[in-house]
Amino acid sequence: MAKNYRRALIIFAIFLLYITFHFAQSYVYYLDRQSELKNLEQEVVELQETRQDYKEKLEYARSLEYVEKVAREQLGLVKEGETLIVVIEEE
Repeated sequence: MAKNYRRALIIFAIFLLYITFHFAQSYVYYLDRQSELKNLEQEVVELQETRQDYKEKLEYARSLEYVEKVAREQLGLVKEGETLIVVIEEE
């Protein structure tokens, strides 16, 4: 009887160790997934902010204000009735 009790106790202890080990592995996996999820959520927020910045830049690039600025500063164009004055610096 004591032999059977001892055998059952050893089997129960092994089973308990197995369950504890399995639970620990599952918990570590869960924590890793939570960490990865938090990182991905942060990345989504950053990408949404970047997307919003690009949308605003695109909206500005499509505006008449931007077109006029480029026409004046880069192409040297003037509105009708204006006179273009070019300043030549001496060396």
